Amino acid sequence: RQRPVSRCRRMDRGPGTLHGHDHRRRGSAVTRPLDTPPDRLGDEGSGTVNSLGLIALAITLALLLAGVGAARTAAVRLQAVADLAALAGAERSATSPWEDVGAAPCDAAASVAAANRVGVESCEVLDSDCRVIVSEFVRIMGVSVEIRAKARAGQEQ
Repeated sequence: RQRPVSRCRRMDRGPGTLHGHDHRRRGSAVTRPLDTPPDRLGDEGSGTVNSLGLIALAITLALLLAGVGAARTAAVRLQAVADLAALAGAERSATSPWEDVGAAPCDAAASVAAANRVGVESCEVLDSDCRVIVSEFVRIMGVSVEIRAKARAGQEQ
């Protein structure tokens, strides 16, 4: 008389036992379909690797764009401070054409820049014009970068 092949019906028959798998055959319970081409056998999991690569690329691109946006924002803010400093200096230099204004225009420009936590690199007064160059160190994506802005204010010639 022939014995029926026993099948594992429960999951708790030992480690690695699959439901419905004949543990006497010593084969894998999951096999590839017969119609799988031989050149596709090594492609399993490549979609995951490709997806992870694309996700890493997207994150890097997002961080790069955020850094460029932060740099642009800092440059626009610094230009506004340079304009204000030049206007403050031009106002002081335009008081009276016969008065010697001395360092008052550059002092006014420096005080406006200091109030905005920016340093003045140079300040020059020609007649009633005030030309200012300001600079600031900004951290963009962990890198400290110096940004400069120039401004001129005074009477139109």
